Amino acid sequence: MAVFFKSVGVIGGTPKSSMVTTISAAAPQTRYMTLESPVGTAYQVTALKTFKAAIAQVYSSSSNSADSWQLGYGDNAVADGTTVPTTPQYVTAALGFNAATGRWQSVDIYAECPAGKYPFIKTINTSTGMTNRVYILGIEE
Repeated sequence: MAVFFKSVGVIGGTPKSSMVTTISAAAPQTRYMTLESPVGTAYQVTALKTFKAAIAQVYSSSSNSADSWQLGYGDNAVADGTTVPTTPQYVTAALGFNAATGRWQSVDIYAECPAGKYPFIKTINTSTGMTNRVYILGIEE
């Protein structure tokens, strides 16, 4: 695994680092997974706080330009799978993966998720058996 460092200046709030690993099933499909922080625990934005996403580190084992990911939030947590969170709201456009197979890329984003919601990643996989990894870095304030 690669380690990434990026200067984002001086920001306030509680740092949050969330990881999502999405592995497609035997066929191409759209999948969803709630961010985890710490890993293995569904992340819910703390009451009276806002989660502000600043940086995404993304990886895909596919080089298909039709594959994409999107950050959103919903009313409930969902495990890696095809179940859509309740009342999903998307806070980024659909973003493509690096066209070079097996390479990491850094994406500057700014997206907010409100208190009590569960941020999630939606991936659209057009390839069979591919692996996507998305790490979101941000703060709660």
